[in-house]
Amino acid sequence: MSMSSDAVKKTAKTALKDNYVKSMICCTVFVFAYLLCIYANSLFDFVLGKVAYYVVFIAVAVFALLPLFLGLLRSFWRLLFGADDKITVLFYYFSSIKLYKRALSFIGLFILKFAVLGIILYLPSLLIDFFAGAHFFNMLEMSPPIWISNLWPISSFLKIIAFVAMVSVFLKYYIAPVLFIADDNMDCAEAIHMSTIIAKGSSIDFVYLFFSFIGWILICFFLIPIVFVLPYLICSYLVHIRFAVAKYNKHIVKNDNNIPTFA
Repeated sequence: MSMSSDAVKKTAKTALKDNYVKSMICCTVFVFAYLLCIYANSLFDFVLGKVAYYVVFIAVAVFALLPLFLGLLRSFWRLLFGADDKITVLFYYFSSIKLYKRALSFIGLFILKFAVLGIILYLPSLLIDFFAGAHFFNMLEMSPPIWISNLWPISSFLKIIAFVAMVSVFLKYYIAPVLFIADDNMDCAEAIHMSTIIAKGSSIDFVYLFFSFIGWILICFFLIPIVFVLPYLICSYLVHIRFAVAKYNKHIVKNDNNIPTFA
């Protein structure tokens, strides 16, 4: 491994040592914005139904919450390099039309890749659910055949396969948001493409790091608010990527000096 989970966590704690209160405030702003959107969207659910709720939630997530989350990542990334920014840095991608459009371009491209793949992977199980469901036979005014119940285990198995495939794809792109926020001149497609290359040597490390935080994630549901743990999680994620990029650069310098490295 390029960096053990314990070493990543120790580095993250060091970075947060004198900046924990500020980082917690930034996380609180983001969590509050998320909860506010959930509460506002519940009004659409009450007045217009579930369809309106999901449409509005997706729109708010794409045009407000995700740009805000990118700003949150950027604030932590700058913190790792010693920047002493104000809390308003959280709204970096709302500070100009150019930056906002750039954020939306990255978000749209990122979501599109997962949406298309998700439709392809889940389509077989969804088709089985539809044709094996009572609603389909009610449309035909028929009673469901007895053997139709045998299709449900197949549908469940296909969903598990699709989920595993989606996770494996996510591990190819998990570095992309950080590459995007770390370099304002990097093209959105380039950030996503370079993530697939760098992640080849670091995705297993990331899996280890994620499972090492399971205990912290669980206690957020029972004992302490997530805003106290979120700075630690985000900072560790960014530290891991910092070392993943350093490992990639070292590999490039060693094997091919003609390929550019990342700062």
